[in-house]
Amino acid sequence: MEINIKGRTINIFKAETIESPLVILNDYIRSGGEIYNKCKEVGCPDFTLAEISGLNWYDDMTPWPVSPVGENGTAYGGKADEYLYILQNEIIPAVRTELGGKPKSILLAGYSLAGLFALYAATKCEIFQAIASCSGSLWFPGFKEYILKFDVSKMPNTIYFSLGDREARTKNKILRTVENSTGEIVGHLSGSGINTAFELNKGDHFQQAALRTAKGICWILEKTKMSLNHSGIKASAMREEIFKYVKNKYGVEPDYPLPAAPSFPVMRHKDNRKWFAIIMSVSREKLGLDGSERVDIINVKLGDPLLVDLLTQQKGFFRGYHISRGNWISVLLDGTVPAEEICRWIDESFAVTESRQSRQSHRPPKEWIIPANPKYYDIVHAFDDADEIDWKQGKGIKTGDTVFLYAAAPISGILYQCRVTKTDIPFDFVTDKLSITGLMKIRLIKRYRPKCFTFERLKKEYGILTVRGPRSVPRDLSHALNQ
Repeated sequence: MEINIKGRTINIFKAETIESPLVILNDYIRSGGEIYNKCKEVGCPDFTLAEISGLNWYDDMTPWPVSPVGENGTAYGGKADEYLYILQNEIIPAVRTELGGKPKSILLAGYSLAGLFALYAATKCEIFQAIASCSGSLWFPGFKEYILKFDVSKMPNTIYFSLGDREARTKNKILRTVENSTGEIVGHLSGSGINTAFELNKGDHFQQAALRTAKGICWILEKTKMSLNHSGIKASAMREEIFKYVKNKYGVEPDYPLPAAPSFPVMRHKDNRKWFAIIMSVSREKLGLDGSERVDIINVKLGDPLLVDLLTQQKGFFRGYHISRGNWISVLLDGTVPAEEICRWIDESFAVTESRQSRQSHRPPKEWIIPANPKYYDIVHAFDDADEIDWKQGKGIKTGDTVFLYAAAPISGILYQCRVTKTDIPFDFVTDKLSITGLMKIRLIKRYRPKCFTFERLKKEYGILTVRGPRSVPRDLSHALNQ
C-alpha cells in the first residue's frame, strides 16, 4: 500500500490487526520491505510499518541549520520542525485512514540523520510512545547540549540507541564525537528515569543498516508491549492530571531540585518548603513486580502507621521507595490506583507535612476563652459605647473565631461572647507589666450575667482550673454558652 503526501512517499506494511502498534520509519532509500522482513526474522511482535521516503534528507531530518562538516559536504537546512508538522498533521492521519482504525501506540524509528530526527521529535511532541535512534547522527553540532538541558520528563519513557563500534574511528573531528555524545545522552536519560538501551554493533556507519534498524524496532516494540500490558494509562497523562490537581487546589507547581534525577518532579509547601509528594521512575523489579521496565510512582506521606500497613497490602501500594521512614508510601501511576484515590492521598500528605501556620490558616472556626484583667482595662464597660472594639490578639486566633471574654478577679467570670472580625493589626505597646504587639477586632454577640459562668462553676462543672491565656472551649461548656 502506497500513498504520496507533499512529495513524500509512504509505504505501508500492514499488521494482522488494526490495533497493533504503528512504527513510523523515515528512510533515506526505500528499504522498508527489507527492514520489515528483518523485523520478522528477529522475532518482532506484530506491528504496522509506515516507511517514509522521498524526504529532503538534509533539511527534513535536521533540527537547525549547520554548515557542511567536511570537505565537499552538504549543508544542513534545519527544517525538522516543518517536516514534523507535516508528519503529525498529514502523514500519520492519512496512514490511520488507510488502516481503517487507530493503532494502540505510535513509535518512531530512524537510521543516521533519521535517528537524530527521531530523538529531536521526542522533545517536540508527545505522540510517540517510544523512539529508536539507530546509528543516530548525534554528533550533530549543539544537539547533545540541547538534550542535556531539555526537560526529559516530557519525553517518551522508552528510547533505544545503537552505533557501529567503528563509527567514531574517523579523521573528521565532528563525526568522531558520535560515540561519546551518544553515551552522554544515554547516561543522562537513563539517570533521569527513562528506560534506555545502547547497543554497539560491529562495523562502521554503513554496515547492516537494515538489521540494526530492525533490532531497534524490535526492542522498542517489546518494551512498549510490556508497558501496555502492565499499564492502564500513559504515565505522562497521569502526571499531568496530578500537576493540574495540585496547582488548582494548592497553587503549587512542581520543581526539579535533584541534580542526580532532574526529571523527578517534587511538590512542596510554599512556606516551609517541605515535600508532600515526589514522582519517580523506577524499575518494576525494585518494587517486587514482574518485568524490568520502568514505571512511574508517587511518594506521599501519611499520618497513621496503621493506615500505611493497611494500604501497602493493597494492589498498587508499596512502602516508600527511597523514603521508607516516616510513614511514606509509594503508589503506582499506571492506572492500577484510580487518579481520584491518588489525589486523596496527596491531600493527606499535604496536611501531614504542612506547617502549623498553614494548618491554622484553613482550619474551621474555633471557640476560645481569653482573660481580661480589670486592673488594666475596664472590661465591665468595654462595650458601652460600641459593639466592636480592639483587643489584644491571642496566639492562634484568626478571623471568624469566637472568643468568650473572661474577667479576672474580683469578677472571676465570663462576661461576653464576641466574634473576631479582623486580626494581625500592628500595634506596639510595652510597659514593665504589659506587652502588646498586635491587635484584633472583636464584635459583641452576647452578654452574660457575672454570676452565670463564674470561675467556681467553670472549675467544678467543666474542669477549667485556670484562665491565664487563650484556651479552647470544652464541648459541654460551648453547648451551655451558646444556649
